[in-house]
Amino acid sequence: MTFQLDESQRAAVRAFCDTIVPSVEHEPDPGGLWRTSATDLGLLTSLYFLAFAVVLIPFGVLLDRFGPRRVDAGLLVIAALG
Repeated sequence: MTFQLDESQRAAVRAFCDTIVPSVEHEPDPGGLWRTSATDLGLLTSLYFLAFAVVLIPFGVLLDRFGPRRVDAGLLVIAALG
């Protein structure tokens, strides 16, 4: 059994991709936009998750000490200034 779309279904999928996820159709190669290799993309991903892990402990302490409402308010102020 094969899965085939008729022309109207393909047009609907294309319209969805253009409006909701514009990068899917226009840049199929994730490293093509900045000409990065797979190694560079892996390094960037690893650094992102490492930074995320490092930030978890201080924010956990802040959440325990001040509560989520105050911490969120402070982060929103920092985001608005930044």
